[in-house]
Amino acid sequence: MKIKELRVDKWLDHLKKHPVPELMDEECLSALENVRTAYGSTVSHGAGLEVRLSEEARYVDYIMNIDTEEVPYVDSLWYELDYAAFRDAKKEIIPCLFANISRDEDGSYKRIRDEMFPAMMGERRTGLLKKAFDDVVSRLPKGAYIKQVGSMSSRGELDIMRLVIAFPSWEMIPEGLSRIGWPGDTKALQEALAPWKETGIAAVNIDLGENGVLPKIGMEASSRWRQPILVDKFIDRLEAAGLCIPSKGQALKRWIRLRPQGDPFIQTLIAYFKLAYRDGRITEAKAYLEQSPYIHHHYFEAYEAPVRLDMQLCDGTREMPYEKAASFISEAAENGITAIHLYGTHNKSLLKKVIQLCDDKKISAKIVISDPKDIDPLFIEKILLKWKLKSGHAGELSAAAKKAEEPGIREFTISADGVCSREDLEKASEFIKKWQADEKHGMSVAADPCFSQLKAFMGGEDPRSNPNRGIESGCMAGRAFFAVRSDGSFTPCLEISETETKTSDTVGTEADTVTIKEYWKKLTADLPDSHTDTCEGCHYRRRCRPCPAKKEWTGSCPLRII
Repeated sequence: MKIKELRVDKWLDHLKKHPVPELMDEECLSALENVRTAYGSTVSHGAGLEVRLSEEARYVDYIMNIDTEEVPYVDSLWYELDYAAFRDAKKEIIPCLFANISRDEDGSYKRIRDEMFPAMMGERRTGLLKKAFDDVVSRLPKGAYIKQVGSMSSRGELDIMRLVIAFPSWEMIPEGLSRIGWPGDTKALQEALAPWKETGIAAVNIDLGENGVLPKIGMEASSRWRQPILVDKFIDRLEAAGLCIPSKGQALKRWIRLRPQGDPFIQTLIAYFKLAYRDGRITEAKAYLEQSPYIHHHYFEAYEAPVRLDMQLCDGTREMPYEKAASFISEAAENGITAIHLYGTHNKSLLKKVIQLCDDKKISAKIVISDPKDIDPLFIEKILLKWKLKSGHAGELSAAAKKAEEPGIREFTISADGVCSREDLEKASEFIKKWQADEKHGMSVAADPCFSQLKAFMGGEDPRSNPNRGIESGCMAGRAFFAVRSDGSFTPCLEISETETKTSDTVGTEADTVTIKEYWKKLTADLPDSHTDTCEGCHYRRRCRPCPAKKEWTGSCPLRII
């Protein structure tokens, strides 16, 4: 999955575009401009808000995910900016820092403790807490693991470390906490947790001091809720328990129903709720609102309009008249479509007029070709070369990429042309990684989202760490784009055969009888699962969304592990 390089400015702009006054008053919105001043140009791969649900006060803590090269074994850090830390424009903003971690290959956390902790929290604190950390690790019950650590320096907690511990089941939490030295009453905790255990996730936030685990804990009560109706029910339960005031509950329900933005793609969701526990009872609830550059699930309503339109100007025999193309481009602009991919583009006069109209409508136009010999120097800056990998031809990738780079092509993707072998995937993966690591190249090379098997393969067999997820993890037809053929008929994708398009009520529609908005609603109403029976049991299934038009992959996918 391509990492989305969105600046903090973009996330803040999105908040301003969709204000939630019940959560953030004018003073809070004004204070967030201090975050823009300090971090506006910083790239963040996700942002969010921490909301206190039982308080009348309307302010939030701000969260950003930012790359780091300074902390060993960590690619990025979550910056949590407390409201008090960014409210005053004259103050230096000191963040709380959180990092996702994993065990060493031998099952220990030794490298994390000895190398990561000092870089993130300092030598003094690491030395102070080292023994207590080792004690917790040695007592973790089977199946439990530490998934995140945090440094709360901005709160003055210089002698404390935050640990987020995942347990195999909710029922294990009281006994598990007792084993690692939590000083609370486990029976009282079990009674307090009973009403919430069906929420699924079993993760606990603890504070670790020099002498061990401290009394206050926080329970993560959900994880990336997939259905707004389920979120509504959970919020209603929080309100009934006195843990969420109604105004904030209604604001959360609106938040998860904001339409995803097309450019850049931003989806709003609730990452999880946290229930704070102390002295025998749940004392408060917090919601962690997320702004994400990816679709994390399939239950959210699709876009109101697609992000991209694929337009076939000529299919070899029929050519789309300019007037028809212009009509589609104008309608696309009216529906917020920001990109058009052009296919079958041999008529230079038509192509010039189409590209000029796209520019006038502020739509990014790309000319898609599949063979370097079709490169036209006149349109070099607009060309996207989608090279099709044929079985046994992965060795030709290097020559094809160099041939494309020489005249100035800026974008080169690899898609599939029929069934490929596992050896093809290995060679293509090796070539892409080597090319991307060489900074002297001016042309980007990547696996096309349509070639989901290659993208999934490059991410590795472990679905928890495989980055191939979200909107670009595979087939995006009906999720981000649709197409129009040269005869003016709509189709989910140009790869789908014309016969199938014409004979199916679900996928084929004459453009003269329906608008883009109507067709998109019809297309996205019931997106099929493109997996087949052969996908069952495959390590890559969760991170792969195959092309449904490639029927020949059925039963012969090179990723299949038997």
